[in-house]
Amino acid sequence: MARTFAAIDKNVSATLGRLHDYLWAGKKTDVVRLRKDITTLGVQMETFLGRASAIAKPVGRLAAEFREGAENGPALYGVISNFWCLAAAAEHLRTKRYALAAARALEAVDGPLIGFASEFGHHDWVETMRAGRITRVQYLRQIADALESKGAKGGGHLKRIAMEVAELRDAVADQAVPVPVTAARAAVHSAAVFLSLYPAVLRDLGGYADLPHKEYPRLAEFIAARA
Repeated sequence: MARTFAAIDKNVSATLGRLHDYLWAGKKTDVVRLRKDITTLGVQMETFLGRASAIAKPVGRLAAEFREGAENGPALYGVISNFWCLAAAAEHLRTKRYALAAARALEAVDGPLIGFASEFGHHDWVETMRAGRITRVQYLRQIADALESKGAKGGGHLKRIAMEVAELRDAVADQAVPVPVTAARAAVHSAAVFLSLYPAVLRDLGGYADLPHKEYPRLAEFIAARA
């Protein structure tokens, strides 16, 4: 029986929570069970999005390669988190929950940005921004400057798109736009553009891998078409 969006959303959150804690919090887990659960999750995502999304294959292949100490854990986490957030944004837009749609679009953008900050040894930038000690503009400038210093030519473009999504999220949440559906849809589509450009920046940093990053532009376009 097909699972509802809410049920899959809950499962994504729980499964990614386990993967996150294993990868970055040093928490022990049953890796074999986690691998099976992630594979099942990929199938559930594809069932919800439709077979044409073909998301189960890259998720399943990454999960099959995932072992204790494997280096593909962050990529596995990212492809699920980034595209489920985008899918959730499109779904909330469909059901006219515009503030949630814009918020989930921002989550789709925030994941890669957090990954950049952590890669540069500056997860403290994330915490400082969340604590309100620096603005989002300052936070994004830090990341863009670091990307540029590493030779990533598209960092400034990602910064501008991320700021646009954040401003749209705030405008919808604050009821500061006359037509919230338009602003929420713009947030979803901008997040999709961000994810389609993200692999090129990873390539400049030497962090690109065909699996899963070759799938990013296709998946971003496919999910955005639902919004």
